[in-house]
Amino acid sequence: DSKVLTKLSYRELETEPNMKLALMQDWKNHENYLASLASKYRSACKQKILKPIDDANCTVERLTDISVHATRIHELYLEVHEKASLRLFTLPEDYFAALEDVLGENFICTVIKREEKIIGFIITIKDGDIAFGYHIGYDKKEAENLPLYLRLLHACIHDACSFGCGQLSLGRTALEPKAGLGCKPEPISVWLRHRQ
Repeated sequence: DSKVLTKLSYRELETEPNMKLALMQDWKNHENYLASLASKYRSACKQKILKPIDDANCTVERLTDISVHATRIHELYLEVHEKASLRLFTLPEDYFAALEDVLGENFICTVIKREEKIIGFIITIKDGDIAFGYHIGYDKKEAENLPLYLRLLHACIHDACSFGCGQLSLGRTALEPKAGLGCKPEPISVWLRHRQ
């Protein structure tokens, strides 16, 4: 239906694809997802992603009230955000707590902690049958020695399964690691119009 915009001098521009993971009905958690993988992929995940996090005495847990940790979550968000080559806006510190308030049960924030300090987070939101890996942030220094980004993506899979969703959308960045999770590219585009 959006093709009607061509009559208003808009042109379609394809962007990088959205990476989507189809979630099987019998996946209720991350363990179910892992069990569905071929043994070499499951073993690689355990050895290269899960084990290093465990060996570093890190824990992966769900935050029940993000407002208590708003400053730290925002700091980690900025560490990732400020490295992006294109930043159209920067979210304020109170955004994440407001998002949790609005979405209620359709909002999960999962964190990685080391010695009780949050070193990474991912926010997953539910919209109908689709879960979205919506925001991510992590300590860049800690990530030099730990697979924080990949572990957070796996946490997002767990959260999407717990929502009972049929699909997980992980967005347009870091295509290769997301393909390694089993995500498939979904073409997306934007509509542009030049005034001159």
